[in-house]
Amino acid sequence: MRVTKYGHSCLFIEEGTARILIDPGSYVFKGNDGEISFSTASRNHAEGGRGMGCDHSCAYHAAVRGTTRKLLKPEDLPQCNVLLLTHEHADHTDPEALKQIYESGIMNQESGLILTNEGVKKVLTENGIKFKIEILKPGEIRTVQGVTIRAIACDHGHIADHFPRVENVGFLIAGKLFHPGDCVTPSEEVQAEILAVPVVAPWMAVREGLEFVKKVKPKYAIPIHDAMVKWPEVPWYKIFETGLAGSGIEFVKMELGKAKEF
Repeated sequence: MRVTKYGHSCLFIEEGTARILIDPGSYVFKGNDGEISFSTASRNHAEGGRGMGCDHSCAYHAAVRGTTRKLLKPEDLPQCNVLLLTHEHADHTDPEALKQIYESGIMNQESGLILTNEGVKKVLTENGIKFKIEILKPGEIRTVQGVTIRAIACDHGHIADHFPRVENVGFLIAGKLFHPGDCVTPSEEVQAEILAVPVVAPWMAVREGLEFVKKVKPKYAIPIHDAMVKWPEVPWYKIFETGLAGSGIEFVKMELGKAKEF
């Protein structure tokens, strides 16, 4: 299985002839000028700079401010057979981006398929999305290009009492990779070799994400849901790396846009 991360919770999965794109939401296209490679010295500076009296006018922070990457556009995404959308929040389901995906031909306008839940289908229909949309309920399996996609019951994490929960569905792909959307407490036990784990969100604590990984016990954990922080390596990734040390689970920091074989 070949996996590419395009930012936040958007993953591109290649398995056999299947090309599966998950959650190309709005945050994927907003960019993050903090996407840089940290050396040990720069990481230490970022962690302790203010405590050492740095007012962020130093040469290091000047370099960080000048570090940018090309903003990704929906039409820059790779060709896919199927789109999986976990829930209707804009950082996962962006109707305008989906319209551009349709117009650009990234997914075939006739045979392309979106698999999702009732809530997302309603949003897409209201916004005039032209792709074929099918609902995949928890426990149901759909086979695309010889690869199974199973829907997993995953309630959306609780943000606040005044913030209504939306329907969220997780996906187990080829029995290997589990993407839970905005959830770290699925309603059923899932076995997966690769777990896409949310690392920072207003609906979770970091320790809950770490406990989620330890419960699933995958071989690899890929961080997702991290676009709202400028430097996810400090401290969110580090908490997962140290917390999983000695567990036999490899925490794999994905370079955006670069595929990795699993």
